[in-house]
Amino acid sequence: MMRKIFTVLAFLVSSLSSLFVSLLAQDQPAPGPWPHPYLFGGADLNGGGGYQPLSYVLGGGFESEYTRGFWGAEGIFDGSKKVNDNTGQNSGYTERVRIWGGYKQGSMLFGTGISYSLLHTSLYSKDSWHPRLGFGKDVNFRTAPTRLYAEYLFPGSDVLNGVQGTEISWWIPRNRHWCFRERFGAYLFHSTITDFSNRTQVIKQKHDRSVFNELQLTVMYRW
Repeated sequence: MMRKIFTVLAFLVSSLSSLFVSLLAQDQPAPGPWPHPYLFGGADLNGGGGYQPLSYVLGGGFESEYTRGFWGAEGIFDGSKKVNDNTGQNSGYTERVRIWGGYKQGSMLFGTGISYSLLHTSLYSKDSWHPRLGFGKDVNFRTAPTRLYAEYLFPGSDVLNGVQGTEISWWIPRNRHWCFRERFGAYLFHSTITDFSNRTQVIKQKHDRSVFNELQLTVMYRW
């Protein structure tokens, strides 16, 4: 089922990309040294992790780029509910904050950063910090500038589930007021540690691993 959904989404992404490129090719904000704020919103598709399959995301942030560097920060509100986490609940949301920066060499980007994630449900809350390493490249897609950027998310302070994985983002077109951003994440995690004093149980739970996928499709306005 999820494979069919992602196949349809891949087609939609390609179609939306072409539409944005053709309509917004001349829509470019004035360059300058100051950070550019932006807002975005869209759909969030989830595969695994006990989350509902479809929800929404809203967020905003600011970013700045120079000849040899880039940096930024953003906050995200994810309305995904926990519907299959063996607790019988149907509630929840996630708040995320990301800070990043790095070095540019021509069309190549090399960056690092850190992110904070807070999951809140009616029964419990979890939060964690995750260091990141990333690299990317600016490429032209049908004559319009776009950007591909991949990051590896380390477990960081997440001792309960050890979430880690890869996120790949694609901005279409890049450096325009209106922009379409696709972000795909694939994460590995283990069962929640329930009793750190029980060594045998901790080892068993750490070996009980699963994969969680997420696809965000958002429209962004950048000043």
